[in-house]
Amino acid sequence: MLVGPRSGEPLSWRGRVLLHDGPAEEVACSLPTVRTVEVPGSAERVAARLGRPVMRLRDHPDLASVRWPLDRRDFRGQ
Repeated sequence: MLVGPRSGEPLSWRGRVLLHDGPAEEVACSLPTVRTVEVPGSAERVAARLGRPVMRLRDHPDLASVRWPLDRRDFRGQ
């Protein structure tokens, strides 16, 4: 699960908590200020536990052009 660096609260888009199912290092190369918190279980179980809908990071519309799995070489300055 992605969480805000200061608030520690789950990051969301249109009410859906953002989840990433790959290694935390992938997120760190593209979103260096975002923390990841491991939440075991399927997306459905995480949604039930949080009481909120979830969205995989790769399904976020603003990331449609990003190649998955993430590769550090795809990000400038890395």
